[in-house]
Amino acid sequence: MADYIMSFTEKYHMTFPGWEPERMAKLDELFKAYAPVTKEKLWENLKYFLEALMPTCHECGIKMAIHQDDPPWDIFGLPVCWWMLRASTAS
Repeated sequence: MADYIMSFTEKYHMTFPGWEPERMAKLDELFKAYAPVTKEKLWENLKYFLEALMPTCHECGIKMAIHQDDPPWDIFGLPVCWWMLRASTAS
């Protein structure tokens, strides 16, 4: 992935904050660390987090909100779970 991004930035003579070569050197390592994360695992983690957090929020009168992923689709091969939340609340 890092090679793809670096070739893109070189081809179009542009760079983006956070895409500096010294950061990009670690990018492939980060993608490998996230490789086992699936959409289902993301959903399980979100569900676990909310089920643990929300009782305390209700107890304390705290209103919570969640913002959709931006963009709301998989990017760079990394899954997002917003589409699952939208699908589950559509009915």
